[in-house]
Amino acid sequence: MNVNDINYKINRFVDSFGKWLLMAMILASAGILMKMWALPAGGFVFVFSILVLAVMFVVQIALSFVYIVSNVRLALLGSFCSLGLVMAFLAIIFRYQVWFGWQIMLLITMPMYFLSALVLVYFLIHKKKFHLSQYKFLVKNLVVPFVFTMLLLLVSFVLSPDTFYETFKPREIKKELRKKQEQQQQQREGQKPDEQYEI
Repeated sequence: MNVNDINYKINRFVDSFGKWLLMAMILASAGILMKMWALPAGGFVFVFSILVLAVMFVVQIALSFVYIVSNVRLALLGSFCSLGLVMAFLAIIFRYQVWFGWQIMLLITMPMYFLSALVLVYFLIHKKKFHLSQYKFLVKNLVVPFVFTMLLLLVSFVLSPDTFYETFKPREIKKELRKKQEQQQQQREGQKPDEQYEI
């Protein structure tokens, strides 16, 4: 096996890795929709897919260095931005699951995330010509995930706290609130007309 064969197999693996990332992001999007509609297992699908993405980007921190010979800047960029994305996905889990301490998690992770996003934008503005495999890595493995995470974070920042909570609160809480509303409705319907206006 010569060097060209090794490079070909590495590029194939990196390309496949990018496709797996896209599939995980699609699964995470499905989990978000399931949470919005209060469907069963929506929270599980969302948390599982986001955790998978976080683990994959931990792997990509090391995977980025396959470009250390051909493009040192791209290798360092891929590693640094992957770390920022890991931070972002952890913050997104806490925020969308409304877990305790999500504010602290955002304060810890967002500086690293936005710094890596700025580095990526700077790199894109001052980019040079890439090989096809490098360009695919840049788009699928970095740009698309950053757009995905940015959209999720923007939703959490733009919506008011009450609206966000009502939209993405856990299904169990929605079921409890719905049950209480039904009980209150039944109590009102069970009251006599003169009791409803009793002071």
